[in-house]
Amino acid sequence: MEESWRHHYLPQFYIKGFCDENGTITVYNKQYKKFEKKSPKYIFFEANRNTFFDALGNQGDTLEKLYAYLESTISPHLNNAINDTTGKMAVETLRNLIFLAYLTKWRNPLYDESFENLKETFTVDDLGLGLRVDGERLDIELEKFFQSDLSQESKRLLLSIQPFRFKDDYEIIFRNSFIIPSSTPCLLGDCPFLEANIDENRVFEDFIFPVSQNQRLVYSNRINKYEFVEYCKNNESAACDFIHLFSTTNNLATFHLAEKYVACSDEVYLRTIVDSYDNLIKNQLCNINLLRQVFSVLHNYNT
Repeated sequence: MEESWRHHYLPQFYIKGFCDENGTITVYNKQYKKFEKKSPKYIFFEANRNTFFDALGNQGDTLEKLYAYLESTISPHLNNAINDTTGKMAVETLRNLIFLAYLTKWRNPLYDESFENLKETFTVDDLGLGLRVDGERLDIELEKFFQSDLSQESKRLLLSIQPFRFKDDYEIIFRNSFIIPSSTPCLLGDCPFLEANIDENRVFEDFIFPVSQNQRLVYSNRINKYEFVEYCKNNESAACDFIHLFSTTNNLATFHLAEKYVACSDEVYLRTIVDSYDNLIKNQLCNINLLRQVFSVLHNYNT
Protein backbone atom coordinates (compact mmCIF):
# COMPACT_ATOMS: atom_id res chain seq x y z
CA MET A 1 0.00 0.00 0.00
CA GLU A 2 1.30 3.44 -0.95
CA GLU A 3 2.34 5.60 2.00
CA SER A 4 0.58 8.91 2.45
CA TRP A 5 2.56 12.14 2.68
CA ARG A 6 0.02 14.97 2.87
CA HIS A 7 -0.69 14.87 6.59
CA HIS A 8 -3.41 17.25 7.74
CA TYR A 9 -3.20 18.73 11.23
CA LEU A 10 -6.75 19.95 10.64
CA PRO A 11 -8.78 16.98 9.31
CA GLN A 12 -10.34 17.35 5.89
CA PHE A 13 -13.77 16.29 7.14
CA TYR A 14 -13.53 19.10 9.70
CA ILE A 15 -12.45 21.74 7.16
CA LYS A 16 -15.45 20.85 4.98
CA GLY A 17 -17.74 22.32 7.63
CA PHE A 18 -16.25 25.74 6.87
CA CYS A 19 -16.48 25.55 3.07
CA ASP A 20 -18.91 27.32 0.76
CA GLU A 21 -21.61 25.63 -1.29
CA ASN A 22 -19.00 24.70 -3.92
CA GLY A 23 -16.89 22.80 -1.40
CA THR A 24 -14.10 25.39 -1.44
CA ILE A 25 -12.84 27.89 1.11
CA THR A 26 -11.09 31.24 0.80
CA VAL A 27 -7.61 31.11 2.32
CA TYR A 28 -5.56 34.15 3.30
CA ASN A 29 -1.80 33.73 3.51
CA LYS A 30 -0.62 36.13 6.23
CA GLN A 31 3.00 35.94 5.12
CA TYR A 32 2.35 36.85 1.49
CA LYS A 33 -0.90 38.79 2.05
CA LYS A 34 -2.58 36.73 -0.64
CA PHE A 35 -6.13 35.36 -1.04
CA GLU A 36 -6.78 32.01 -2.74
CA LYS A 37 -9.64 29.57 -3.20
CA LYS A 38 -8.73 26.08 -1.97
CA SER A 39 -10.32 22.69 -1.39
CA PRO A 40 -9.79 20.98 2.00
CA LYS A 41 -7.22 18.60 0.51
CA TYR A 42 -4.72 21.38 -0.15
CA ILE A 43 -4.70 23.33 3.12
CA PHE A 44 -3.66 22.88 6.75
CA PHE A 45 -1.22 20.02 6.21
CA GLU A 46 2.51 19.35 6.45
CA ALA A 47 4.39 16.89 4.28
CA ASN A 48 5.13 13.65 6.17
CA ARG A 49 4.28 15.24 9.50
CA ASN A 50 3.17 11.85 10.89
CA THR A 51 5.81 9.65 9.27
CA PHE A 52 8.05 8.01 11.90
CA PHE A 53 10.30 5.03 12.56
CA ASP A 54 8.79 2.22 14.62
CA ALA A 55 10.58 -0.08 17.10
CA LEU A 56 11.81 -2.31 14.27
CA GLY A 57 13.36 0.58 12.39
CA ASN A 58 10.66 0.67 9.72
CA GLN A 59 9.51 4.09 8.56
CA GLY A 60 5.83 4.55 7.85
CA ASP A 61 2.62 6.53 8.30
CA THR A 62 1.09 4.34 11.03
CA LEU A 63 0.22 7.37 13.15
CA GLU A 64 -1.49 9.06 10.21
CA LYS A 65 -3.57 5.92 9.64
CA LEU A 66 -4.57 5.93 13.29
CA TYR A 67 -5.66 9.56 13.01
CA ALA A 68 -7.67 8.62 9.92
CA TYR A 69 -9.44 5.86 11.85
CA LEU A 70 -10.30 8.22 14.71
CA GLU A 71 -11.56 10.81 12.23
CA SER A 72 -13.88 8.22 10.67
CA THR A 73 -15.46 7.58 14.08
CA ILE A 74 -15.81 11.29 14.94
CA SER A 75 -17.06 12.51 11.55
CA PRO A 76 -20.69 11.25 11.86
CA HIS A 77 -21.04 13.01 15.22
CA LEU A 78 -19.71 16.28 13.81
CA ASN A 79 -22.21 16.01 10.96
CA ASN A 80 -24.98 15.44 13.51
CA ALA A 81 -23.97 18.60 15.34
CA ILE A 82 -23.82 20.66 12.15
CA ASN A 83 -27.17 19.42 10.85
CA ASP A 84 -29.02 19.43 14.18
CA THR A 85 -32.17 21.55 14.20
CA THR A 86 -33.58 20.46 17.56
CA GLY A 87 -31.16 22.32 19.81
CA LYS A 88 -30.79 19.14 21.88
CA MET A 89 -27.38 17.62 21.29
CA ALA A 90 -26.96 13.91 22.01
CA VAL A 91 -24.53 12.95 24.76
CA GLU A 92 -22.33 10.98 22.38
CA THR A 93 -22.24 13.88 19.93
CA LEU A 94 -21.04 16.33 22.56
CA ARG A 95 -18.51 13.82 23.87
CA ASN A 96 -17.04 13.39 20.37
CA LEU A 97 -16.88 17.15 19.80
CA ILE A 98 -14.89 17.55 23.01
CA PHE A 99 -12.55 14.77 21.91
CA LEU A 100 -12.15 16.38 18.48
CA ALA A 101 -11.23 19.67 20.14
CA TYR A 102 -8.47 18.13 22.28
CA LEU A 103 -7.27 15.87 19.47
CA THR A 104 -6.96 18.94 17.22
CA LYS A 105 -5.03 20.76 19.93
CA TRP A 106 -2.36 18.13 20.42
CA ARG A 107 -1.79 17.28 16.75
CA ASN A 108 -1.37 20.96 15.86
CA PRO A 109 2.04 22.53 15.07
CA LEU A 110 1.30 25.44 17.41
CA TYR A 111 1.49 22.98 20.32
CA ASP A 112 4.64 21.19 19.16
CA GLU A 113 6.87 22.95 21.68
CA SER A 114 4.48 22.19 24.55
CA PHE A 115 4.26 18.58 23.40
CA GLU A 116 8.04 18.17 23.26
CA ASN A 117 8.30 19.39 26.85
CA LEU A 118 5.50 17.13 28.07
CA LYS A 119 6.85 14.16 26.11
CA GLU A 120 10.07 14.36 28.09
CA THR A 121 8.26 14.96 31.38
CA PHE A 122 5.56 12.28 31.30
CA THR A 123 5.91 8.58 30.57
CA VAL A 124 3.20 6.56 28.88
CA ASP A 125 2.58 5.11 32.34
CA ASP A 126 1.98 8.60 33.73
CA LEU A 127 -0.51 9.18 30.92
CA GLY A 128 -2.54 6.10 31.82
CA LEU A 129 -1.13 3.28 29.71
CA GLY A 130 -0.76 0.10 31.73
CA LEU A 131 -1.43 -3.64 32.00
CA ARG A 132 -4.09 -5.16 34.22
CA VAL A 133 -4.76 -8.73 35.34
CA ASP A 134 -8.04 -9.50 37.09
CA GLY A 135 -8.61 -5.78 37.57
CA GLU A 136 -5.24 -5.18 39.20
CA ARG A 137 -2.65 -3.02 37.48
CA LEU A 138 0.67 -4.78 37.06
CA ASP A 139 3.76 -3.05 38.42
CA ILE A 140 5.45 -2.89 35.03
CA GLU A 141 6.81 0.35 33.57
CA LEU A 142 5.90 0.43 29.89
CA GLU A 143 7.87 3.55 28.97
CA LYS A 144 11.01 1.54 28.34
CA PHE A 145 9.14 -0.38 25.62
CA PHE A 146 7.96 2.87 24.00
CA GLN A 147 11.21 4.47 22.93
CA SER A 148 10.77 4.57 19.16
CA ASP A 149 9.85 7.85 17.45
CA LEU A 150 6.44 6.43 16.60
CA SER A 151 5.77 5.36 20.19
CA GLN A 152 6.81 8.71 21.61
CA GLU A 153 4.66 10.60 19.11
CA SER A 154 1.69 8.47 20.17
CA LYS A 155 1.75 10.44 23.40
CA ARG A 156 -0.15 13.11 21.46
CA LEU A 157 -3.11 10.70 21.49
CA LEU A 158 -2.67 9.93 25.18
CA LEU A 159 -2.68 13.65 25.96
CA SER A 160 -5.87 14.04 23.91
CA ILE A 161 -7.75 11.55 26.08
CA GLN A 162 -6.64 12.94 29.46
CA PRO A 163 -9.92 14.89 29.86
CA PHE A 164 -11.74 11.53 29.71
CA ARG A 165 -9.37 9.59 31.94
CA PHE A 166 -10.72 10.55 35.36
CA LYS A 167 -14.43 10.70 36.09
CA ASP A 168 -14.33 13.99 38.02
CA ASP A 169 -12.40 15.80 35.27
CA TYR A 170 -14.66 14.45 32.54
CA GLU A 171 -17.88 15.34 34.37
CA ILE A 172 -16.71 18.92 34.91
CA ILE A 173 -15.73 19.36 31.25
CA PHE A 174 -18.87 17.68 29.90
CA ARG A 175 -21.20 19.54 32.28
CA ASN A 176 -19.74 22.91 31.30
CA SER A 177 -19.49 22.44 27.52
CA PHE A 178 -22.06 23.90 25.16
CA ILE A 179 -22.58 25.41 21.71
CA ILE A 180 -22.74 29.14 20.98
CA PRO A 181 -23.98 30.14 17.51
CA SER A 182 -21.99 32.65 15.50
CA SER A 183 -23.48 35.79 13.98
CA THR A 184 -20.67 35.92 11.42
CA PRO A 185 -18.84 33.16 9.52
CA CYS A 186 -16.33 31.44 11.80
CA LEU A 187 -12.73 31.82 10.71
CA LEU A 188 -10.54 28.75 10.60
CA GLY A 189 -6.90 29.40 11.50
CA ASP A 190 -3.76 27.29 11.76
CA CYS A 191 -4.87 26.40 15.29
CA PRO A 192 -8.61 26.80 15.85
CA PHE A 193 -8.37 25.63 19.49
CA LEU A 194 -8.45 28.82 21.58
CA GLU A 195 -7.43 28.14 25.17
CA ALA A 196 -7.57 30.57 28.09
CA ASN A 197 -4.32 31.31 29.88
CA ILE A 198 -5.89 32.76 33.02
CA ASP A 199 -4.81 30.22 35.65
CA GLU A 200 -1.60 28.28 35.01
CA ASN A 201 -2.49 25.84 37.80
CA ARG A 202 -5.55 24.56 35.92
CA VAL A 203 -4.93 21.36 34.00
CA PHE A 204 -7.97 21.92 31.79
CA GLU A 205 -8.53 25.58 31.04
CA ASP A 206 -11.55 27.13 29.34
CA PHE A 207 -11.51 26.70 25.58
CA ILE A 208 -13.37 27.75 22.44
CA PHE A 209 -13.40 25.56 19.34
CA PRO A 210 -15.33 26.27 16.12
CA VAL A 211 -17.18 23.16 14.94
CA SER A 212 -18.56 24.67 11.72
CA GLN A 213 -18.82 27.99 9.95
CA ASN A 214 -21.70 29.06 12.20
CA GLN A 215 -21.20 27.52 15.64
CA ARG A 216 -18.54 27.15 18.33
CA LEU A 217 -18.03 24.62 21.08
CA VAL A 218 -17.30 26.35 24.39
CA TYR A 219 -16.01 24.89 27.64
CA SER A 220 -15.98 27.11 30.70
CA ASN A 221 -16.54 26.32 34.36
CA ARG A 222 -16.35 30.03 35.16
CA ILE A 223 -19.92 30.54 33.97
CA ASN A 224 -23.06 28.45 34.40
CA LYS A 225 -24.24 27.29 30.99
CA TYR A 226 -27.84 26.92 32.17
CA GLU A 227 -27.86 30.50 33.44
CA PHE A 228 -26.27 31.57 30.15
CA VAL A 229 -29.00 29.87 28.11
CA GLU A 230 -31.71 31.37 30.32
CA TYR A 231 -30.16 34.81 29.98
CA CYS A 232 -30.15 34.55 26.20
CA LYS A 233 -33.81 33.46 26.17
CA ASN A 234 -34.95 36.31 28.39
CA ASN A 235 -32.74 39.06 26.97
CA GLU A 236 -32.91 38.62 23.23
CA SER A 237 -31.49 42.00 22.23
CA ALA A 238 -28.61 41.87 24.73
CA ALA A 239 -27.91 38.26 23.74
CA CYS A 240 -27.64 39.27 20.07
CA ASP A 241 -25.18 42.01 20.99
CA PHE A 242 -23.13 39.55 23.03
CA ILE A 243 -23.07 36.91 20.29
CA HIS A 244 -21.97 39.48 17.70
CA LEU A 245 -19.18 40.81 19.94
CA PHE A 246 -18.15 37.26 20.89
CA SER A 247 -18.10 36.16 17.23
CA THR A 248 -16.06 39.14 16.05
CA THR A 249 -13.56 38.94 18.92
CA ASN A 250 -13.11 35.21 18.30
CA ASN A 251 -12.36 35.79 14.64
CA LEU A 252 -9.85 38.55 15.37
CA ALA A 253 -8.11 36.35 17.95
CA THR A 254 -8.06 33.44 15.50
CA PHE A 255 -6.51 35.69 12.87
CA HIS A 256 -3.95 37.04 15.33
CA LEU A 257 -2.85 33.57 16.53
CA ALA A 258 -2.56 32.05 13.05
CA GLU A 259 1.05 31.82 11.92
CA LYS A 260 0.36 31.50 8.21
CA TYR A 261 -3.15 30.60 7.07
CA VAL A 262 -6.63 31.86 7.89
CA ALA A 263 -9.66 30.58 6.00
CA CYS A 264 -13.36 31.41 5.70
CA SER A 265 -16.35 30.44 3.58
CA ASP A 266 -17.10 34.14 2.90
CA GLU A 267 -14.29 35.98 1.11
CA VAL A 268 -15.89 39.39 1.63
CA TYR A 269 -16.11 38.87 5.37
CA LEU A 270 -12.55 37.52 5.53
CA ARG A 271 -11.31 40.67 3.80
CA THR A 272 -13.20 42.71 6.41
CA ILE A 273 -11.38 40.89 9.23
CA VAL A 274 -8.03 41.40 7.50
CA ASP A 275 -8.74 45.14 7.24
CA SER A 276 -9.90 45.32 10.86
CA TYR A 277 -6.77 43.56 12.07
CA ASP A 278 -4.56 45.83 9.96
CA ASN A 279 -6.27 48.83 11.54
CA LEU A 280 -5.49 47.46 15.00
CA ILE A 281 -1.83 47.33 14.04
CA LYS A 282 -1.93 50.77 12.40
CA ASN A 283 -3.45 52.28 15.54
CA GLN A 284 -0.91 50.46 17.72
CA LEU A 285 -3.60 48.37 19.38
CA CYS A 286 -1.98 45.08 18.42
CA ASN A 287 -0.58 44.74 21.95
CA ILE A 288 -4.10 44.12 23.20
CA ASN A 289 -4.29 40.50 24.31
CA LEU A 290 -7.00 39.36 21.90
CA LEU A 291 -7.08 35.86 23.36
CA ARG A 292 -7.68 37.19 26.85
CA GLN A 293 -10.27 39.58 25.41
CA VAL A 294 -12.26 36.69 23.94
CA PHE A 295 -12.61 34.99 27.30
CA SER A 296 -13.33 38.29 29.03
CA VAL A 297 -16.29 38.77 26.67
CA LEU A 298 -17.47 35.24 27.42
CA HIS A 299 -17.13 35.47 31.19
CA ASN A 300 -18.91 38.84 31.28
CA TYR A 301 -21.72 37.99 28.88
CA ASN A 302 -24.38 39.52 31.15
CA THR A 303 -22.70 42.85 31.83
